[in-house]
Amino acid sequence: MRTLVVSVALLLVVAVTPACVGSSPDAAPASPLADAGPVDDGGTTPNTGPGADAADAAPIPVLPASPTDVFAKANVTQGVRLSWKAPSVGGPLTSYQVGMAPPGGTVRIAETGAVISGLTVGQSYTFTVLATNAAGAGPSSAPSPAVVIVDGPPPPAGFVACGADQITNLRADVKVVQGGPKGVLTYQAYFGPSAVSMLTPSNVAVPALPFVHSGRTNAAALHYVMTAIDQAGTESLESAEDTTTPDSVVHDSFFVHSYAGAQQSIEIVDCFGKVANGATPPARLIKGPTTGITTSDYNRIAVDGPRGLIYYRNPGSLLVFGNATTVTGDVAPTRKVEGSQTMLAGGRGMAIDPTRDLLYVVNGGAILVFAGASAANGNAPPARVVSGPSTGLTNPFSVSLDLANDRLYVANGTDILVFNGASAATGDVAPSRSVHVSGETQLSFGVSIDATKDLLYSSSRNSGAIHAIPAAATATGTVTALNTITGLDTPMGIAVVSDRLFMLTDNGSTKVSLWSSAGTATGALAPDKIVNFPTVTAAGGFAYAR
Repeated sequence: MRTLVVSVALLLVVAVTPACVGSSPDAAPASPLADAGPVDDGGTTPNTGPGADAADAAPIPVLPASPTDVFAKANVTQGVRLSWKAPSVGGPLTSYQVGMAPPGGTVRIAETGAVISGLTVGQSYTFTVLATNAAGAGPSSAPSPAVVIVDGPPPPAGFVACGADQITNLRADVKVVQGGPKGVLTYQAYFGPSAVSMLTPSNVAVPALPFVHSGRTNAAALHYVMTAIDQAGTESLESAEDTTTPDSVVHDSFFVHSYAGAQQSIEIVDCFGKVANGATPPARLIKGPTTGITTSDYNRIAVDGPRGLIYYRNPGSLLVFGNATTVTGDVAPTRKVEGSQTMLAGGRGMAIDPTRDLLYVVNGGAILVFAGASAANGNAPPARVVSGPSTGLTNPFSVSLDLANDRLYVANGTDILVFNGASAATGDVAPSRSVHVSGETQLSFGVSIDATKDLLYSSSRNSGAIHAIPAAATATGTVTALNTITGLDTPMGIAVVSDRLFMLTDNGSTKVSLWSSAGTATGALAPDKIVNFPTVTAAGGFAYAR
């Protein structure tokens, strides 16, 4: 299908492909040949001229007949839907031309239909259509029955298509006018593998938002637009187009732990990058007695994006939830690591190495390392334990992994401990280095490494600061921060991904702040975006899977 948009005064011309107009695939434009002398191509059909076979004769172009059954329906906001039947002769066609009386509006044509918008409400219109091929324009159709233009709803704003495992989640912001002609009743989504519009044949009725479009194919990109339909059946023009790719791998999703009493839960906001500044987007919520979530401490979530796994830390157990792109509600964990051999007690930070399938868990004054984390279950012991006086692990809180360089960074009191060869570290092993930001006297609650820019980030909840430490691969001892963002509202945790700095705030309500250029952010700099989480009342840990 091919759709073109043309603004006109009276006559609208839109090119179409032969397949779109139902013309004969065997027909071809005229291509006269000039004979230079007798030629015989050896064909078996009788010659119709000197040296020429009948097969050599080019078809004589024929003007197309008139399109028939032109019908206009005033069920589009300030416009109409127009349909017709293709001419019975004269293919292949190169364009359709639409005329209207009185003139005006904007037309989009695809196949044998059109949407005409921008017309005058209350005005009566008629429409004609003619077809064009290589021979020229054929005669116009008979006029359509007259239609009177009506008003209708505006297109949905803030439309988002968000892919997950074999589904697409659709959401939008629509202002509903209750009881009036523009009050939205339902929606329609149009979709396909390339650019789409409300003329696209593939569509699905959307009774309410948000909506789950199921039965999609993973790893196949989809384009979507959405319209709103009011109580009178008038359909808006389409929203802006959005594109997504369903996938079982976690992409651009935030996982936040709430620790406020009965509100124990994991709240998940998907397609974070598409959420508008200041918005409170819909979220998935893993919550309820079946989940087994009971703890009330910080930094207790890790996400294995490629495998679609969520790791959640209770004081004495490790809960693992599968189907991370779709899981929601009061669901039981897929697996549960629990028992005396696990050594799990207390809590705080975790970090996942999906490449090596290792899970690092802060456990009091130790770090437990679980190998084969994606299959660990039951009373499974850690493969290694980093613990002892030489480690310097006196008050570890959160951890961050430099996967490419196999390096573990640990926020430990006011210092950051660095363990090289993290995947093999075990026992009472001393850290390779210890880093302290000059002048910082408050505990570091969050740590994150940006190995690409060689910057190490450290946050202090009590001083309200995030420091960017240069030369992260070699920095040691007391160092001066390259940049420091100040005046922050209780930063609980941080994550830096592709020079984007995410910060979780915990101060009676939960929000995530984003600075788009972390490497240069400094001073009392307002974030580029703040996203509020709808149901979490106080925050613990978080994980961001890109």
